[in-house]
Formats: sequence, C-alpha cells, structure tokens
Amino acid sequence: MLAEISSQPADSKVLPRFATLDFARLRNAVMARNCMHGFKVLEEAGGGVGGTQLRLSYEQKIKAHMIRDWITNHPRIFLPLLAALLGTLAVAVFDPIRTFFIKARVTHSLKIRDSKIYKWFSSQAKDIFTFKKRSVEDAGLGAIWDDRRKLIDQLQTWMMETTDTFIIVQGPRGSGKRELVLDQALKDRKNVLLIDCKPIQEARGDSATINSIAQQVGYRPVFSWMNSFSSLIDLAAQGTIGVKSGFSETLDTQLGKILSNTTTALKQIGLEGRDKHDKDASMTDDDYLEAHPERRPTIIIDNFLHKNEDSSIVYDKMAEWAAGLTTANIAHVIFLTNNISYSKSLGRALPDRVFRQIALGDIT
Repeated sequence: MLAEISSQPADSKVLPRFATLDFARLRNAVMARNCMHGFKVLEEAGGGVGGTQLRLSYEQKIKAHMIRDWITNHPRIFLPLLAALLGTLAVAVFDPIRTFFIKARVTHSLKIRDSKIYKWFSSQAKDIFTFKKRSVEDAGLGAIWDDRRKLIDQLQTWMMETTDTFIIVQGPRGSGKRELVLDQALKDRKNVLLIDCKPIQEARGDSATINSIAQQVGYRPVFSWMNSFSSLIDLAAQGTIGVKSGFSETLDTQLGKILSNTTTALKQIGLEGRDKHDKDASMTDDDYLEAHPERRPTIIIDNFLHKNEDSSIVYDKMAEWAAGLTTANIAHVIFLTNNISYSKSLGRALPDRVFRQIALGDIT
C-alpha cells in the first residue's frame, strides 16, 4: 500500500530528478522495486522526450527518538526488563564484596580486638589493674564452670561429630547460656558467627530489620533505603500501567538474599583448608564437609524466639536457613533461647529430626 508520494521541489536543481515513495509496509516497497526498477516510461505515456527510465532504491526511514518512544509506549515490557538488568548487575558487582565481608565477620580477620596481640596486651593490663577483684570473680566463675563441665564437654563432642540436626541450649535469662557456649565450649574454636535475634526483632520497619540482620552477619554494602524508593516506583507504575514494575522486594525476599550470601561465605570458609594433595582431594565439596565436621563454621543464634508474639517471619526464615545449613553439612548451628516452646518453631524447619538439647537452670 502506497502511503505517500513526495515529489522533488520545483526550485530544486538536483539531477537526475527524483520522487520519494513512502510505503506502509516493507513488503510493498520490495514488490514495487522488483516490478518497476529499470522500467522505461515512453514519451507517449508522458515520459518526456526520449522517455524516462525509473531507477528505484531503498531509503531507510529515520525515526527521531525511536528508542525513547518505544520505552514510553511499552512500559509493561521495559520496566520488568530494567529491573532484571539492575538486579543482575547488582549481583555481579556487589555479591562478591558482600561475601568477602561476611567471611571476614566469621573469621574475625578484620577485627583488631580479636587479634592475638591485642588480646595479650588486654589481658596483661587487666591483670595489673584488677588483680584482686578478678581473682575473686574467677574463683566464683570457675566453680560454676566446673559444675557444668559435663555440659561443656558434651557440646565440644557434638562439634566434632557429623550431625544434621540442631543443638539447642535452653534456659532462663541469667543462666549463662552465651557464656557457656562462647567462652567455654567454643573458646578455642575458630570461625564462629554470633547472630543476636533481639535487635533484629526489635527493629521497626522493613529497612531497619534488613539493616539489623545485615549488621549481624557482616553483609555489606546494604542499600535498605532502596526498598522504600522501589516501592514508590512500583506504586507509580501500578497507577499508570496497571501492573507492578518488579523493582521492590518483600522483606522475606531480602532476608533470603542476605542469608543466601551468608551460606555461600560459610561454605567457602569450610572448604578453605582443602589441598589437591590431600587424601580427600578426590571428594566432592559436599562429601568433604560431611567427612570433616571440624572444618565447618559454627553459627550461634542467640535470643531465638525473643518477642515471638510480635512477628514470626524473622524466626521462620532463620530456622529455615539453619535447617539448610545443617542438612547440607555447611555449618554447626546452636540455638540459645529462653522459650521452652522452641521445638514447635524449629520442628517446622526440621520435622524429622531429634534435636540435641541442653537445659540450664539459674546460676546460684
């Protein structure tokens, strides 16, 4: 179909003379050229003296702002594609950085306070200035830990065994759960990550919750403010085109990303000691971690089920993540809780496992 014919301006001196034919479809333009190229219009048919020979050639139709117009006219296609592209770039650029910082958090490689030199100077200074006071306190604490020596030995034994279940230390506030695990049972163990659920659960709003859990595991950089900005974009897109753009993510999705990055870092830490000359060199990574429980990092989840009546999404996500770590032999997981009904929450994550439990009473 011929859409428009534009003749050469009357005052134009360009030779040979020309006209522009604008076809509605490319197919019509191809057919016209195939049929009319080289055709000679005789003088009797109005072709002038000696006739006029037609020579047809294609001219690309130039569209100004074509890309901008396509984006404007196809927002339902462009916005999800843009969200997917930005997500892919974020994963490619920031995930290796985040994994590095999580590994540094677990191994304490960037903390001066955890260095041997700092600990030595700190202990010497405390011994000089608080000798008498520390002697009395150490004597009292020593009696408590001697009384709990069997529990400490039991925990240390479990750390050396291949197990695919949780270790739970339950007791009221002030029973010394964290001190028993961190300062006694795991005092000589490397690669320990402590996650305190209390600040996570007490955070107000999704951004604060994301910031809190990211700080606990060492996940950085974290752009929690982007969630609010993305929600505004989604709201605007839904009002204009009727569907969400896909920029914003739920709290559950973002927690899953942080914990997934943490899983990657933990597995890399567990495999760092491998050597191609070892007798286990032929093993797969999963088989190696299963055969060497002493190489696995230890995750301590403190204050589990703190204020459980407010919201369970954090605890459910944490239990689900911990179940994946234990069943895949990536890490040992120890829960510290005041709540006596912990089995209900953890049982949903590991329904067919018998938990290893230690119950503590008040320190008297």
